[in-house]
Amino acid sequence: EDAEVDALYHAEVNGVVDYGVFVDLSDAVSGLVHESNLGGDYAVGDRLIVRLTEVKENGDVAFDDVDPDDYRTETVAHEPTVSRVRGLTPGDEVTVEGEVVQAKQTGGPTIFAVADASGVLSCAAFESAGVRAYPEVEVGDMVHVSGTIESRENALQLEVDSLTRLPDERAA
Repeated sequence: EDAEVDALYHAEVNGVVDYGVFVDLSDAVSGLVHESNLGGDYAVGDRLIVRLTEVKENGDVAFDDVDPDDYRTETVAHEPTVSRVRGLTPGDEVTVEGEVVQAKQTGGPTIFAVADASGVLSCAAFESAGVRAYPEVEVGDMVHVSGTIESRENALQLEVDSLTRLPDERAA
């Protein structure tokens, strides 16, 4: 929803196939530059500028390789929609803001209990087996946590993609 058709974007090649290259604009936006729209040869990790040409009904994204003569790069911040804990369902990709009311280290992930005005959600963050994920986050901190809702032992759990402490002015 943050990307616009016909707009130019910096991209990084994440895969090379016979019919083109797959590129990432961000963690959430990626797609294909078809071989017929490539202006050169690319390898994984190469950076290029692409034009978003199409967002298909199934969510697939298509790009063209472009080589503008003159351009200016603008950084665009993504502000995801913040969801309430109540009403989440497995498979939802969400961002929740709330207070860390418990942090528990297991033999696997670190489990953070995050509470908002509607309820409490278990959030599983994995660094490596038995290693505390996000050691800077403590009970009482207000956080912004994003990931995918899963069902674990008949309860909802957020599989954490990112977890950050809210700045003091946003935590109030």
